[in-house]
Amino acid sequence: MPTPHEELRAAGIELAADPDRPALPECARLARRMRERRVRTVGLAPAGDDVAVPAIAIELGRALAATSATTVGVVDAQGSWPCARALVEADDEGGSLAASWLLDNLAVLTPRAPHPGAALDRLRDVVEEQAATFDDLVVDLTGFDHLGEHLAAFQLLDAVAVVARCGRTTTRQIEHWLRDLPGGRGLGVLLTGV
Repeated sequence: MPTPHEELRAAGIELAADPDRPALPECARLARRMRERRVRTVGLAPAGDDVAVPAIAIELGRALAATSATTVGVVDAQGSWPCARALVEADDEGGSLAASWLLDNLAVLTPRAPHPGAALDRLRDVVEEQAATFDDLVVDLTGFDHLGEHLAAFQLLDAVAVVARCGRTTTRQIEHWLRDLPGGRGLGVLLTGV
């Protein structure tokens, strides 16, 4: 049976080959900002449909896990990652979420039965239930804007960062997302593909 690392790699989500390698500088900075502001739950919202969040979410989770002896959960809130089904099938623990451990203190959490119409309720449950198990949660908010539930999702989290693609995402897209962020919850923009 393939490992979670192999399933993610097969889905095009590359992970660091060396777990001792420092996190990407952008993710390390965001992790420090989260620690300074005492943010425990953060959402990553893609600035556009051409922005992939999974690898950045895992990298931010890795940066958070490296900054202290905390346990970090990276949540595929919609269950939409290309490897979601394989990750669920590989976990036999039960419960509403499958946990795929990438490091001793870093897990990808995937809903066992994704229901797009119930995404907001599921996110609320995940945040409430997993807060006791994980010190930090990084939530991929891909698709919440298409459901019209992104503003409500933002309210469930301590903070939100917008993920944008260097050279592809427009200033207008970024400004749109930054306007939607609730006061005091915005952590800025994370650029990928630099």
